[in-house]
Amino acid sequence: MIDQNSIRFMLGCHRLGVDFDTTLTLGSQEINFSTLNIPEACRQSQTELKIPESIANVRELFTHLKAGKLDEMDFSAYEGANILHNLNDPIPDQLSGQYSVVFDGGTLEHIFNAAEGIRNAMKMVKEGGHLILHNPSNNWFGHGFYQFSPEFYFRALSEENGFEIRRIVIHNTTDQWFEVKDPNEVRQRIELFGPERFMTLICARKVRQCDIFSRWPAQSDYSEMWTTDRTVSAKQHWLSDVRSKLKKLTPGWLLRFMHRHMGFLYRKYSVKNKQNFRQVDNF
Repeated sequence: MIDQNSIRFMLGCHRLGVDFDTTLTLGSQEINFSTLNIPEACRQSQTELKIPESIANVRELFTHLKAGKLDEMDFSAYEGANILHNLNDPIPDQLSGQYSVVFDGGTLEHIFNAAEGIRNAMKMVKEGGHLILHNPSNNWFGHGFYQFSPEFYFRALSEENGFEIRRIVIHNTTDQWFEVKDPNEVRQRIELFGPERFMTLICARKVRQCDIFSRWPAQSDYSEMWTTDRTVSAKQHWLSDVRSKLKKLTPGWLLRFMHRHMGFLYRKYSVKNKQNFRQVDNF
């Protein structure tokens, strides 16, 4: 489903120089007109494109993004896809490197074999092209098989796998955007707790052809522990054990009270943590 946030993001990507000439969508997409505000999306993305408010469908949207060719890939043809393929399985060789943009508006979380799903998407992008994703991150329990943390994208869409991330943001249901730091840069996990729903938007460029996932990505903090001095790692584990024991000794009612009424204690795990998140108003 293409909504206000994904349109704003794609318009911003176009301003960055993303070429939509040959575009593939994963799944047959529809526009969520209930949230659509084209003038606001244009203002926030700072685009020079002239997008009419009367957009009727996805094909018209991508035409305004200068797409000369638009293909749709889906498991079945019931929504009109012209390329039928199960993304749990490797794509045919003839689809590799065929598209300047591969866009996922909410398909990957429904693919049980998620690693093969994103690898397929990465393979179909031609060198110099872009992968644009819009997938659930927090509090989408039951929507699909998975909810993805930004760490997943930072490790998958890496230079080792032939990609570089140009932009990654999360947004909530009130359309507030927050740029996310790479956990490997801040040297800690970037965690987000709370009642709000968040989704992640990613724009990544394919910088070279290579064997994707020739080595499986590892979570950055574990990679650091495996290569860090054992005495430092032991100290970190000792501190973690102390915190865990203190939590077990604290009555449940007090923990619930602290969580509900003492939010400052959990600031580290919210978008108010400026070390990990930065609010953005424009693309």
